[in-house]
Amino acid sequence: MRLSDNCSLLRLLEYPPTERTPPAHPAGPPGDAAVCGVSEHTDFELVSVLQQDAAGLQLQARDGTWHTVEATRGKLLLIVGDMLDRLSSGYYRAVPHRVAATAAGAAVPRRSLVYFCALDEDAEVHALPASAAKGRTGFADWMGSRTLEERSRYAGRTTQREWTEGQEQPAIQRLAENE
Repeated sequence: MRLSDNCSLLRLLEYPPTERTPPAHPAGPPGDAAVCGVSEHTDFELVSVLQQDAAGLQLQARDGTWHTVEATRGKLLLIVGDMLDRLSSGYYRAVPHRVAATAAGAAVPRRSLVYFCALDEDAEVHALPASAAKGRTGFADWMGSRTLEERSRYAGRTTQREWTEGQEQPAIQRLAENE
């Protein structure tokens, strides 16, 4: 019996040492097998809250460069996901990220704890209109500066379920290409 349609998920992830040795400062393409334990992606949900015991998560800056996040022991990292990107019409952008392969010969596997905070599966998601912001807030100013083409990227309605199902197949394909 289901009590909720919410598909939020708490996962303990383990990245065992690999036979491939990633470079000290990965600069290869997003799907480079020597670099990635998990290839470039954005999370499908609203936000992800992450804690990792050793460096390995890499975030992509808007200029396309990759930055390794230091271990966050005792600290939590909040990653914006696709649904918040969509709800805010891109004001909060989903963060492309990947996970570096754990170096061969590492004494222990690298671990992370991730909470994927999602919406109810069948709740309709659509972009907030600029009128949702009261007064001269950063969001209202930002929305007013968007072109019609930029706004159309977020037009239309979807659900968490539809979005996730639409993103899963390409993600599975990327994983298969990196094996």
